[in-house]
Amino acid sequence: MKKFFKFYLARVILTGLLAALQLAMIIGCVCCAFYCAAAFRIILLAAAAVTALKISARTEFFPCKTGWTMGILALPAIFLPLYFFFGRGASMKKIRRFAEEHPLDIPGVSPDLSDLPENIAPQFRALESKGGFRSYSGTHCEYLSDGKYIFEKIKQTLENAEHFIFMEFYILNFGSMWDQILEILMRKAESGVKVCILIDDLGTICLLPENFPRKLERLGIYCRRHNVFSPKLTSTINYRDHRKLVTADGRYAVICGANIADEYINLISPYGYWKDTGVYLDGAAAASFCAMFTQMWKLNGGEMPVNASDLPLPQEHRSCGICLPFGDIPDQDRGCTETAFLNMINSAVKSVYITTPYLIPDCELTSALCRAAERGTDVRIITPLIPDKRYVHIMTRSSYVPLLRSGVRIYEYVPGFIHAKSMLCDGSLAYVGSANTDLRSLYLHFENGVLMYRCPACKQLEKDLSELFEISREVSLSDRIVISAQKSLLGKLLRLAAPLL
Repeated sequence: MKKFFKFYLARVILTGLLAALQLAMIIGCVCCAFYCAAAFRIILLAAAAVTALKISARTEFFPCKTGWTMGILALPAIFLPLYFFFGRGASMKKIRRFAEEHPLDIPGVSPDLSDLPENIAPQFRALESKGGFRSYSGTHCEYLSDGKYIFEKIKQTLENAEHFIFMEFYILNFGSMWDQILEILMRKAESGVKVCILIDDLGTICLLPENFPRKLERLGIYCRRHNVFSPKLTSTINYRDHRKLVTADGRYAVICGANIADEYINLISPYGYWKDTGVYLDGAAAASFCAMFTQMWKLNGGEMPVNASDLPLPQEHRSCGICLPFGDIPDQDRGCTETAFLNMINSAVKSVYITTPYLIPDCELTSALCRAAERGTDVRIITPLIPDKRYVHIMTRSSYVPLLRSGVRIYEYVPGFIHAKSMLCDGSLAYVGSANTDLRSLYLHFENGVLMYRCPACKQLEKDLSELFEISREVSLSDRIVISAQKSLLGKLLRLAAPLL
C-alpha cells in the first residue's frame, strides 16, 4: 500500500515540477531581458498595456479579469507569460470548435410546450436553442435525497442494462462502493454488455494508479481519462470533467452530485454527515445523457464500441411532467447552467430554494438573487457548516453579505457537509445536477443536470428541502462569522482568483 501511494505522489510531484520548471525558465528569461535590455523593457510594457486594455474591453465573461489586469500592469514580466499560457482561453476555443463539429446526436422531437405557463415554456426553449438539447414529457423522474439512495439506483441501473453502460465521474476511489459497482460491471461485461467509463484525470490523480484504465480493459471494460495531467503548459488542465452520470440502454440514468467513493454514501465521515442528491430517470430522456457521454468520449480520443442512438426510444410514461437533460462545456460566454439558473430565479414568484456546497456566484447571479428577494420572493440558500475545503468556505462566506442585505435567507447545514446541487422555484420548477453555484462550475467545468417542471421529483425535492431547513442554522448579518468574513482580506484576495481554485 505504501508503494502504491508513493507512486501516486511521485506522478503528481514529477509532472508538477516539470511544468513549474518550464514556467520558471520562461519567466526567468523574460525577467532578465526586462531588467537588462531597455528596448525589451519598452516592448514588454507596451505589450502589457495593450493586453490589459484588450482584457478590460472583452464583453463576454472572462475569469479573473480584474486579477489578470492588475497583475499584468503591476508585474508584466511575470504575468504576461502566465496569461499567454493560461489566460487567453485558446484551449476553450478548441473545445467549443470540437462541440460544433461533433453536435449532440439526440433522437426524437421535443413535445409541444405551448400548454406550459408563459414564464416556464421559454426556459425550456432557451436550453433547446442554446445547447441543442430536447425536452421530454414521458420520462419518470425520481428524486434521490441521499447518497445511499443514489447508490441503490446506480446498482439498479447497472443491473437493468442489456446493451451498454456509460459511467462518467470526476472522482473515483477504491472502497466498498467501487467494489460493489465493479462486481456488477465485470458480470455485465462477461455477458456481452458494452461498458464505458470516463474519469477526470485531475480528480483521480492521487486516488488511482496510472495503469487503472488498462486494468479495467483487461476485464472487458472500456476506460478513458479526461484531460490527462501532463507537464505541457496549457490552460486545458483548468477545464475539468465534473459530471456525474450512470446511464444504461438509453432508458435508465442516474444524474447526481455524488462521486464514486465511500464518503459519498457515508461509509466514512471525514466531514460529518455527507448530504448529496440526485435524480433517477426511467424513459427516453436518458438518451440525451447517452449523447452527451458519446460527445465527451470522442473529445478524449475514444471510439465508441456501441452506437447508443441505434436503440429505439422506450415507451413514454403518463403524468410525468416535463424534463430536459442538459450539459455544459467550458465557455467564456454564459453557459447553459447559468442560463437555466438565471431564468429560474428571474421567473420565480413565490420562492427560490438553493442547495450548494460552494457559493461563489458572479455579479449577474448575485444581482438576480438580490432582485428576487427585494421583490418579495422567498429566497433561501443552504451551504455547509463543515467545509471540505477551507479556502473555498472562506470565499463562500464572503458572498453572504450582499445577499443578506437584500433579504436572501442563508442557512448552514449543521449535521455535516452538504454536497447537494439543486434549485427549486415556486415548488414546481427544479434543477438537480453536478454544478455548484460558483464560477468554476458555471464557466470552466464540463457539467450536467436536468431541468424539471411538475415532475414527481419536484415535490420530493420540496419535501426534502423543508426538512433541511429544520436541521440547518440560519445566518444573520449580526453573526460573528458574517462580520469576520466581511472584514477578511483573504476572502477578497481569494475571490480575485476564484475560477483558478
